[in-house]
Amino acid sequence: MKGKRMVIPSGKNKETIVRTAVLLALGILYLGLVASAFVFAVDLASSKVMQYALHITVVLSAFAYLFFADSVNSVEGDNENGRLVLIFAALFTVPILIGRGIGLAAISFDTLYSNDSIFNFYASVSVSRTIELVAWTTFFPLSMVFLARIFFRQGKGADVLAWLCSLSATCCFAASITIVSPNLIFLFIGLFGWGFLFIAVITAYLIRQMR
Repeated sequence: MKGKRMVIPSGKNKETIVRTAVLLALGILYLGLVASAFVFAVDLASSKVMQYALHITVVLSAFAYLFFADSVNSVEGDNENGRLVLIFAALFTVPILIGRGIGLAAISFDTLYSNDSIFNFYASVSVSRTIELVAWTTFFPLSMVFLARIFFRQGKGADVLAWLCSLSATCCFAASITIVSPNLIFLFIGLFGWGFLFIAVITAYLIRQMR
C-alpha cells in the first residue's frame, strides 16, 4: 500500500504563512491593548505610554496587511480580484500613516497633546482619528470585499473564509456612521469587524495555508 504523499509548501506559500502569522500576532496585540485599556480604565487621551503602544501597533499592522495582500495577490491565482485587494490595502495604509503620524507628533508637543486638542488621536474630537476612521470604513472593507470574491470563486472549501470576509466588510462599512454620529454602537460594530472578525479571517487563512 502506497503511503500518503507529503506536500511541501512552495517558497511563496512559506512567505505567505510568515506574513499571515505576523499580521495575526499584531492583530491580537492590538485587541489586547484595547481590552487592557477598558479593563484598567486607562484614559487614552492622557496616557502617552498607551498611545505610543497603540500607534506603533496600528502602523505595523497596516504594513503587515499590505504585505499580506501582496501575498494573496501572488498565491491565490485570481489576478483580477487579487490586484484590487492589494490596491485597496495600499490606499488603506496611506491614511493610517497620516492619522497615526499626526497622533505620534502630537505626543511630542504639549500644546498639541492636551486632552481636548484636535491633534490628540484619542481626544473627543480628533482630526487624526477621523482620517484613520475613513481608512477603516472605506479602503479596508473594500479590500475585504474583493478578498471575499477570491474565496467565493474557489468553491466550497473556501466558503467560510469568504463569508467571514463579507461580514467583516459589512461591519466596517456600517462603522462609517460613526463619522457623523456620536453613537458608540457603530464604533463597536466597526471594532468587531476590523478586530474580531478580521482576526477570524487571518486565523482561518493561516490554517488553510499551513494545510
